Amino acid sequence: MRSFKAGPVTEMLASGGPFRAEAPPAVNLNEVLAGLADDNVHAPEGDVDAFRDIVSQAADEGIDLKIVAFPYNPWYGGGPRDLANDIGAADGGTVLVLGPNVIGTYSDSISRFALEGAQIEIARREHAEAAAIFLEQIAAPGFPWTGVTFSLLFIVAAVIVFTRWWTRRGYDFEADGAVGPAPESVSDGRRSGSSSSGAPEAPGSDTTTSSRN
Repeated sequence: MRSFKAGPVTEMLASGGPFRAEAPPAVNLNEVLAGLADDNVHAPEGDVDAFRDIVSQAADEGIDLKIVAFPYNPWYGGGPRDLANDIGAADGGTVLVLGPNVIGTYSDSISRFALEGAQIEIARREHAEAAAIFLEQIAAPGFPWTGVTFSLLFIVAAVIVFTRWWTRRGYDFEADGAVGPAPESVSDGRRSGSSSSGAPEAPGSDTTTSSRN
């Protein structure tokens, strides 16, 4: 038995004083792996048959599912996810660890995104129901990330090629304009076919030189 000192709120609700709680027994990884060896199930006797059916369904879906369930929240490392990771590292496949209030998952074939989504769906459910929904979630066709990725790559490549073509077209256009005829310079308004010395005479002027008498 491990004693804990209650906080102020707990003391007020419980009329003061410390409370006592049992620490869950530590989980032995080797014992869990031994329990999984025959049927991929390590759970209380009352849940074994239901879990075996779910494991069999998973196998039909091509999923190597291992289910570990406890009547208490398992005390192992940082929690059930650590236990799931260690089971997966030792034995591979997809692992579901269940406690009354905790869930841990691992998979070497299913994305963490899909696992986390399935965990949200099975929170606060009875173990057999949770395992069945978990399998349904991870076996469902996922979002086609591969197709979307290739489509985006194709679009990006097309944009790059078009941009380079358009830029080169602009350079070619500027080069063509540079070799064309130079624009005529604007005159100052006194432009004429004759020189300044041969300017036209004003009307009415007399250009005849008079002779001296």
